Amino acid sequence: MSTLTEEQLYLLAMSALLTESNDQHHDVLYGEHDDSYGKKLGINTLKKFWDISDRESLMDTINWLYSEGHRVPFLNDLADGTITDPEEWTDNIDAWDFCRIMSLARWGAAAGYISDDEAWNQLKMCGSFLEQRYSSFEDIANHYLNGYEYWFDEAPNESFVAAYDYLTDPENNKSPWNLIKWGYYSR
Repeated sequence: MSTLTEEQLYLLAMSALLTESNDQHHDVLYGEHDDSYGKKLGINTLKKFWDISDRESLMDTINWLYSEGHRVPFLNDLADGTITDPEEWTDNIDAWDFCRIMSLARWGAAAGYISDDEAWNQLKMCGSFLEQRYSSFEDIANHYLNGYEYWFDEAPNESFVAAYDYLTDPENNKSPWNLIKWGYYSR
């Protein structure tokens, strides 16, 4: 049984697609129930995929994602016609950047680069924005996947497809999207 608050579980559910695709847990900040394993995983994930090795590089990356991320080039490409079939794309990929901030904050706390309170504050800022921008967890995931496709110039890999199917299955009583009511901040 989780000791997290309803708000904290709601925030973790927002970035559940990346959490699930990495086979991590939705009911703990660090993504793992074993804190020492979570720390090792946080350090390794940040270094391998983000070239982050300390607080400064973590915060630089988070600040870049807040200020520009991949949203700005995407919108520029939409505006100048570089994206040749805009009907294929959603109008934004904000979820791509903001869900990754949430994951970076979780891994950063696990790694010891930021405090748990700092991580939760990052999640709250992102969560408030995402709730205003999107209509459901699934809507966030769809926009996140558009961001993935834009950035990698290919369809999402099997782990993301499997995670999406798992999370959106209405019969899945372990999916945080089925367990947690959408709209925490607007209640």
